[in-house]
Amino acid sequence: TRSTVQVDYRLDLRIPKRSPDTPVRRAVASDKIGLYDKDLQAFLDGVPPEEATVVKLRNAPSSMRAWMMGDELVLRTDLELRDEFTRTLSAIDGTHVYVLPVTPELTLSEMGKSRSVYVNLN
Repeated sequence: TRSTVQVDYRLDLRIPKRSPDTPVRRAVASDKIGLYDKDLQAFLDGVPPEEATVVKLRNAPSSMRAWMMGDELVLRTDLELRDEFTRTLSAIDGTHVYVLPVTPELTLSEMGKSRSVYVNLN
């Protein structure tokens, strides 16, 4: 008696090359990431640039400071800002500087709870 053995094989290959028909795409950076900003560093150090004007805050912790610089609001605080900002710089001690569009009210996170701070824009 003859026995017939049927065997199937499968081989999956991944060849780490492009097909000759694949179009070439190159990554183009649109903006550079800002790694250092002397103005933000000055605010973080507590010595704002001369052109910055102090802005009064209401319902803010005593350590929080704010300035107008051009058409932007600059905030120095140890709390986390919940509003949208355009630039930021942080120190190792937890102090943050945020640059954001001018707004009459800020929402910050203090011990996991929201705290509203009001900006005097007059």
